[in-house]
Amino acid sequence: MSGLALGLHTTCQSVEGPKAYEVRSGDRHLQSLEDGEIRSWPDYHFILIDERTGHLMIEGGFGTFSYGWPAYGRGKESLHAFLYDLHFDYFMGKAARQPYRIADFDATVLSLKREVLSDRRCRAIDDEEARELWDALVEAEADNDCDGLVRDLYRDSAWSARLDCSDPSVMRDHPGMVRFWDEVWRPFCEDVLRPHWLAHREQRAQEKAA
Repeated sequence: MSGLALGLHTTCQSVEGPKAYEVRSGDRHLQSLEDGEIRSWPDYHFILIDERTGHLMIEGGFGTFSYGWPAYGRGKESLHAFLYDLHFDYFMGKAARQPYRIADFDATVLSLKREVLSDRRCRAIDDEEARELWDALVEAEADNDCDGLVRDLYRDSAWSARLDCSDPSVMRDHPGMVRFWDEVWRPFCEDVLRPHWLAHREQRAQEKAA
């Protein structure tokens, strides 16, 4: 039996809103020795932290970052305190909306050359096979680009069998993401998030002592 329709019912109430921050970061320059004028052309980042939903959103010159950490996954820790203690790889893996790891061309070529030399020394390949692999690698190296290098190596039958559909690229942190972390996020953590983290630690210590 269905209930008796009584008409639309709507309730409205205020809730705790997100906290917004603006971070400015940039090198300063002494413009004039005469009057000591200092100028800066900073990057701007808008940071939104919503304790109610557990969402973080960042927009700025270094890109977009967003992710949600619900309260049930943090226990009694506030989002502000939780964010303070995150490491680079974890934060970027969750929140970065753009690649934070990129292929390192020089390191990739060096790694592949070392593998060929190592296999030759331990007799996994003979001198002729090592020379063929080396020559193909040197030719592919002329692309000066990891994507082109990998494509060329897969066109070579010996390298294709050796790589076995795996990507040999050596990865490194994107310089722009490292700058965001060092120049924007960590200063923001120290200035804004650290007091919340310290308060949480103190509360936990008091609870354990009780």
